[in-house]
Amino acid sequence: MEQHPPIPIVFEDDNYMIINKPPELLVHRSQISRDKISLVQILKEEHGLDYIHPVHRIDRATSGVLLMSKNKDATVHATDQFMSKQTQKTYFTIIRGWPQENEGIVDKPLKNDKGVVQEAQTEFKVIHKIELPFHVSKFPTSRYSLLRCRPISGRQHQIRRHVKHLTGPIIGDTKFGKKEHNEFFKSKYNSTNLLLFSAQLKLNLYDSQAFTFKIDLPTNIKELCEHFEWSQEAILNNY
Repeated sequence: MEQHPPIPIVFEDDNYMIINKPPELLVHRSQISRDKISLVQILKEEHGLDYIHPVHRIDRATSGVLLMSKNKDATVHATDQFMSKQTQKTYFTIIRGWPQENEGIVDKPLKNDKGVVQEAQTEFKVIHKIELPFHVSKFPTSRYSLLRCRPISGRQHQIRRHVKHLTGPIIGDTKFGKKEHNEFFKSKYNSTNLLLFSAQLKLNLYDSQAFTFKIDLPTNIKELCEHFEWSQEAILNNY
């Protein structure tokens, strides 16, 4: 297997493992992927596991909290938590534009990869805004926002698709984003990754036992916050 830095472990017991997933690491290898390694493969080899399963969805490009189960019974229990909407996932993201409302719910059905339309809702809240004196696209200045997002449903690429409908795409999104804004952040701020971070997960891992798993902002988002003079305390207060 290719060499890869150890995966950061936030929590582990006999049934579950909470990890801080690095960006651009595929969770599962697939027939269409050219990746030689995957998160599941790394965890199996690093920890000598025969079974390790991602309980919920997270995009390859997204970093942050991910719940893994270590046996089938744990998978069934945790999956039921997500299916019955007894969990809360918190993400932070930097997007192009300023939403018209400072908080609300994006309620827009999304098609899955089989063309089936599914209901989908995402709560959002604007934490910070900035207007930069740079002509990136058709306007003389460029506006960006830092949002907190909490998906109510769990559709493929849900946050990435919903915020684009809200005002503009996530910076660094090569699938749904705008090339000129991605290139601007890359050249001006050396920001190359998708600016979408899974910060916190709340759920009952065991009956009537509530757990909260929180991860600090990654370095790239911290550096942008400092450059834009955005209060990190305001972000921490909105986990």
